[in-house]
Amino acid sequence: MLAPEEIAESATLLYNTCMEDVIAAVFAWIGEKENILSGLVAIAILVGLVATGARRLARKPRDKRLDDAEVVQEIRYCTSTDGVRIAYAATGQGTPVVRCLGWFTHLETEWSSPLGRSFWQRLSREHRLFRYDGRGMGLSEAASEFSSDTRMKDLESVVDDAGLDRFALLATSEGTGTALRYVTQHPERVTHLVLYGSNVIKNPSKDSEDAKNFRAYLSMIEAGWGKESHQKLFADLFLGANATREEIEYFMEMQRSSASQEVATNYVRSMMTRETAFEVAAQVGVPTLLLHPRDDQICEFQNSLDLAAEIPGARLKPLEGDCHWLLMTSAQSEEYINSIETFLEEK
Repeated sequence: MLAPEEIAESATLLYNTCMEDVIAAVFAWIGEKENILSGLVAIAILVGLVATGARRLARKPRDKRLDDAEVVQEIRYCTSTDGVRIAYAATGQGTPVVRCLGWFTHLETEWSSPLGRSFWQRLSREHRLFRYDGRGMGLSEAASEFSSDTRMKDLESVVDDAGLDRFALLATSEGTGTALRYVTQHPERVTHLVLYGSNVIKNPSKDSEDAKNFRAYLSMIEAGWGKESHQKLFADLFLGANATREEIEYFMEMQRSSASQEVATNYVRSMMTRETAFEVAAQVGVPTLLLHPRDDQICEFQNSLDLAAEIPGARLKPLEGDCHWLLMTSAQSEEYINSIETFLEEK
């Protein structure tokens, strides 16, 4: 049996031989038609043929697509510039993608449930995916102070520790503000930007619907974080009207495992502080795709409409439904991940 390198050498020789035959045939054809073809036309034909052959020879075979069973989560730790230990997970193979998400995260809880794992497992079939728990959340080190600066430090520490020079950035919900700031500060490192269910507001004010919602969420957390009744209410808001019992139970478990009542309270308070994410949107210079459910109950669809108009060349794909959370069981999530994979394949 031939060794792999012998097979490759034989294939190259065969291709080159075929190309020689084709080129010889082209020369013969040019000779027959020399009375109607100018020398320049003949040269142009030959140059085009050679260039096509060179491109085919240079084209690399696509890496094998992983099966779900082959996608294994590796937990790693890194340290932010202000000394906080951040947990992150690496899965899959291929071009790198980093998920940027703030709260309701716990890497092990998410991966242990088919409802949480399947979405990221599928994205990991052709991409090297990195997910992380922000400080105070999930497996990361405990913390009580949160801000746009600390969220940026968490993302930067993961990207640097993973040794990523160029990668796609996929941000959901609260993570979209951090992603926008990162892209404008490090434009040379991001190849694609995907924003889902953005909470970035064009004109934040104390009287806006988003501000009122945040105050309501904060009251719920302060009054009953950890109580089943309050967990169920949050699940209904995030998952929408058509959530199954299994999906609700999974989301409630994510609440319990992701953060303590103190951390959840402080984190939401930090989200209510006016940030500058929308102000930097016009500076984004990488291909950007925005997706948002039209009837999202957590973050208004208008947020993504405003951002799409502000980010140069951005594309907006509205999704039907009211589910803010990403679950592969919904048609919305299937459409979402198909859109992502198609977008990430673009150069």
